[in-house]
Amino acid sequence: MTPTDFIVNTQTLVAIPFSQGMLNATAFVDRLEQSFLLAEKLEYCNEKPQSNNRPDAV
Repeated sequence: MTPTDFIVNTQTLVAIPFSQGMLNATAFVDRLEQSFLLAEKLEYCNEKPQSNNRPDAV
């Protein structure tokens, strides 16, 4: 079994694996960048659209 490190969004509890086993520095940075891009994409997909039909909308 290979240990895996995760990035976890503490608000949504979404966990993204970013390393598994030994990585060289370049592979680690590349995988870390991919993980953060995925986290941003998931956060964007989970945003609720705002409606302008609400009385409190400006």
